[in-house]
Formats: sequence, C-alpha cells, structure tokens
Amino acid sequence: MTQRLLKLGMIHKKIDAADRRRVTLTISNKGRAALERLAPIQRQVNDLEFGCLSHQEFALLTDIVDRLIDSGAKAVALQT
Repeated sequence: MTQRLLKLGMIHKKIDAADRRRVTLTISNKGRAALERLAPIQRQVNDLEFGCLSHQEFALLTDIVDRLIDSGAKAVALQT
C-alpha cells in the first residue's frame, strides 16, 4: 500500500539515516487534498461503523487504542 501511495504522490517517505530499517511517512499536499475531499464520506462510514457503541463505550475504545499506541511507541524506543 505504501508503494502505491508513493507512486500516486499521496505521501513522502524518509529513511532514518541511523537505522535504515525505520522510515517516516508523511502526507503530501496532494494526499491532504484527497483526504479533505473524502472526509464527508468517511464521516458517514464512521457514524455507521461506530454507531453501535454508546458514547461511553466509544470513549473507552479510544482510550484503549491511545494506550496501545503509547505502549507500542515505548516498545519501539526500548529496541533502539
């Protein structure tokens, strides 16, 4: 998927000079414009997908995901 997005000019890829296994992906202006066009459609999809959750359940889900992201970042840092 990354290669496809690169070819379409939607993202930029930067290889870490210290550790060539690590890369940083950033969204390009073209990619940002596409996301802005798709946002209303994605909002409808999200409303349908997460509509089965109460406000409290959704808040719990986002808290869990945030903590997993944080612990994942700590795990990566531990390896470097």
